[in-house]
Amino acid sequence: MLQGLSVGVRGNVPDKLWEAFAATGIAHLIAISGMHVTGCALFVLLLLRSGWQLRPGIPRSRRIEIEMAVVVAVTAGYAMLAGASLPTMRTLLMVTMVAWQRVLRRAMPVHLTLALAALLLVVADPFAVTSSGFWLSFVATAILLALIDAGPGWLGRLSTFLRAQAAILLLLTPVLVIAFGRLSLIAPLANAIAVPVFSFVLLPVILLATALAALSPGSASVIWQSLAAFLDSSWPWLIAAGRLELATWWPVAQPIALVVVSGAAGFAALLMPIRGLRAAAAVMLMAIVLGSAARPAEAAWALTALDVGQGLAVVVETHDHVLVFDTGPHWRSGSAAARVSLIPWLRARGIRRIDRLVLSHDDSDHTGGARALLDSLPVTDLIVGPRVRVPVHSRICRRGEHWRWDGIEFRILHPALETPGSDNDNSCALHIAGAGGSALLLADPEADAEEELLSLPLKADVVLVPHHGSRTSSGPRLVAAVGAHMGIVSNGFGNRWNLPDPAVIARWRAAGTTVLNTADVGAVTVRFAPLPGGIEIQAHRLESRRWWRRGASH
Repeated sequence: MLQGLSVGVRGNVPDKLWEAFAATGIAHLIAISGMHVTGCALFVLLLLRSGWQLRPGIPRSRRIEIEMAVVVAVTAGYAMLAGASLPTMRTLLMVTMVAWQRVLRRAMPVHLTLALAALLLVVADPFAVTSSGFWLSFVATAILLALIDAGPGWLGRLSTFLRAQAAILLLLTPVLVIAFGRLSLIAPLANAIAVPVFSFVLLPVILLATALAALSPGSASVIWQSLAAFLDSSWPWLIAAGRLELATWWPVAQPIALVVVSGAAGFAALLMPIRGLRAAAAVMLMAIVLGSAARPAEAAWALTALDVGQGLAVVVETHDHVLVFDTGPHWRSGSAAARVSLIPWLRARGIRRIDRLVLSHDDSDHTGGARALLDSLPVTDLIVGPRVRVPVHSRICRRGEHWRWDGIEFRILHPALETPGSDNDNSCALHIAGAGGSALLLADPEADAEEELLSLPLKADVVLVPHHGSRTSSGPRLVAAVGAHMGIVSNGFGNRWNLPDPAVIARWRAAGTTVLNTADVGAVTVRFAPLPGGIEIQAHRLESRRWWRRGASH
């Protein structure tokens, strides 16, 4: 943590702490941000002002020039050392402009300085506007500037501080919803405690220790140890606060136009006391926070194969139920694709509970996100392949088990019994059918498992192409027996196995199956209507085209 707070090296910060920072809304204090750079500038200026006592004969104009040159140079060095993130560069530009104004004996309103800093950043890097850090930094600073006038006395200053925290929570809502899909409801309280402690205690000591360590490695060891002891005693409280049931709210994804207009209306209401504007802005912000997602109608259902890289994660939604089939891969870094794709997608859909989780077999590209998913959302029922081991109660996947949700039939086709074959040949297979169409969910069955499946009714409109399109699966007899109109291959872009195999894809296409690959088109959603023949297909990158996505227009 001290590496992250001093020079921005945050790779060793545990996931549970990152989750606590996000849940309590204080993650901005952990990243090297404008507060660090401002603190560095003030720290250097304080040292220079103290040093002038030793050289009283230097003219005041000369002192200002030296002060501003040193402040800008040291602040720029610190910003570069910390990684030159957008918030640090924004503050560095503002410090530089204020220093230049001091040297020229000129004054510019602070809001114009902020606007000029934004303009210079965008000119230097036009893609800065696509970064959440750009909007979070400039919007938060603009809010603080709008509320900078404090009333008389400490009560006035306290009132201004609390109003600023409330305004930041409300007006950053659109940015946070777009960037992270979550809101910290305890952020005002957490920041009311953390910001003063960080600003007046931690940050000055960290900057002092960093400066001493730069001059003489080891000279600040006592300071680092004291800071470490203080922080270690704080983590249990912070983690407990982040785990409170109402600490975090996950809003349902809303149209981008509504989010942008709501943010603009909220900021306008802060600046202009127009009758009814604040009420309108509040209503729009509430629509973002409390809006719901459309669910399938009775007897209708939807299947979504998510883009989780080289692995598989599928979500099936009926009118009142949700099934997840596999959870995507686990990465060598220790994280899982479920944390950046499956779980955010479920929350963006307003899904707060999983009725049934199926883990097809014990391969990390299929079950790697199970632990993260079980920790994040309640799961009512867990079905696993014969060799999958999980630390919670589960049932073994067996042929013949079936159930009916909201007019939709679910039937497990494989395995009948655990066989001595490979994990792939023992993987679960699930058939789903409704009035509007059917789907066959296959994980990684190979030749032996496919031979077993041929004795069963496999006909389906949509199929998950087995084993990511590997040549060890999708035999000609299976392809003919399924007779799918559409096949979905779940692959990682540029994977080292060069999947899917071109001959396998050609085999499916020759049988009349249109094949979509998540590596090319992103997540694929198939919506089945409550009436026969009503199938709608949506590929994310084809629906949401971007010019930088190669092949997105095909």
